[in-house]
Amino acid sequence: MFSAEPLHIAAKKKAESCPEMVAWYFDSGASLTFGDAYRQSCALAAGLQELGLSAGDVLSFQLPNSPEAVVLSIATSLLGVVVNPVIPIYRSHELTSILKRCGSTAMVVPEIYRNTHHAQLMVDIRSELPALKHIITVGESAPSGTSSYNDLFNSTSFIPPADNDLDSDHLYLFTSGSTGLPKGVVHTQRSLYVALHNTCTAWSVHSGDVMFMPSPCTHITGYVNGIELPLFTGAKTVFMDRWEANRARAAIAQHRATLCVSATPFLEELLNCDAKGLEALRSLRLFACGGAAVSADLMDRANTLLPACDTFRVYGSTEAPLITAGFPSGAKRVENFNADGLPCNWDVKIGDDSHSHPGEILVRGRAMMDRYLDEEHTASAFTADGYFKTGDIGELRKDGALLVTDRLKDIIIRGGENISAREVEDALADFDLIDACAVVSAPHHRLGECVALCAISRDPARVSLDRIAQHLLAKGLARQKCPEKLVLVETFPMTPTGKIKKEVLRKYFDD
Repeated sequence: MFSAEPLHIAAKKKAESCPEMVAWYFDSGASLTFGDAYRQSCALAAGLQELGLSAGDVLSFQLPNSPEAVVLSIATSLLGVVVNPVIPIYRSHELTSILKRCGSTAMVVPEIYRNTHHAQLMVDIRSELPALKHIITVGESAPSGTSSYNDLFNSTSFIPPADNDLDSDHLYLFTSGSTGLPKGVVHTQRSLYVALHNTCTAWSVHSGDVMFMPSPCTHITGYVNGIELPLFTGAKTVFMDRWEANRARAAIAQHRATLCVSATPFLEELLNCDAKGLEALRSLRLFACGGAAVSADLMDRANTLLPACDTFRVYGSTEAPLITAGFPSGAKRVENFNADGLPCNWDVKIGDDSHSHPGEILVRGRAMMDRYLDEEHTASAFTADGYFKTGDIGELRKDGALLVTDRLKDIIIRGGENISAREVEDALADFDLIDACAVVSAPHHRLGECVALCAISRDPARVSLDRIAQHLLAKGLARQKCPEKLVLVETFPMTPTGKIKKEVLRKYFDD
């Protein structure tokens, strides 16, 4: 379908063959052609090279779905620099940990985004990041201690480095794990190419397709299927940065979007409209849904309301992108609505290979991450024969389809964002109004799941969600990690070995 090659080589070929073709649209009204994307990337690479960045260095960015994110990704490939997209909700607590563990040399941030002064936030934590040499601001002005993104385009010369190979580090992404702080996932150009190739093969993606992408480009979904997809296939991406269902329908209709890969709440809100609103979605031929609990009823409803669109569940992770590719090509059988799809170029097995009962899902494939940044995480993540331990429980049907039945990992998936229960619990350990706590997921009518807190307190009258949020925000956690539901208890249900029975606690929050 397409060749395995570095991102900048694919970008150069597209710039030469179809320079005037718009490849990326943004809900800000901006757009980016193949020609402009490559020209800007070359100019930006020259500016970054002048700052001293070279192959093997790490450049982090905390940007919304924007032209700058696309240009930066190609420019880092040109230089052989590792790119580290960081989701915009993260604040000082997460940023300090991520950038320190990456050893980031440069950080690119918006001056202000959604009322947060990201550039000033970076200036405030800079002293904790000895490797960080440059804070680069995208915006009308650059605060003291930062440099302007626009000024990087003033460099007049660029010395191309030696071609970086497909197996060198290319992308660092951090994903929440049950151990608390996010884990650093390392992908190469080759592993991402294979992930994209798997997707395009399974879904017959072609140059006439248009991908509507409301997921952030700082996630594996948005990065591969939003930024990289046009460069390898010629398909277009319509990025949406700020979700709003009516605007999403309008964008799908305007650009005649044919594909979407996104989280459950987005699909549900798209369908909650009148006949005119559904008409705006008629161009869609495929909607892959994941990232939170996806009910069979929702799949049935989606396939009924959009009969020309194959809507199905998919399963994957940052470490192992798109393990299953759903049920494309019109396989709208009722028994498929409750399954997570057919594996696509992945070797999948269940625990001890006994498929007669559910067990941990183990996977092996060429799209797998290269490793975690921390060696101890890598060592414990794989079996002796090279299978990745997903931490999820499931079973394989006789036809090969995968059913994910439970999660071993203590993760809350809030609107497609992974939140570690352990991290929130650790941050509440020194909150004087709480003697003990346990964080679990709770159902949320719009986001799928939200953070819920069970707590023991000697002064329950003073415990409130507002006071808990104040404590967590003061410690630098993102607001999205603050509990939205609270139950005060006298004791926790415990196992014989002294572990809290979180499956019991979740029932406290059943609607």
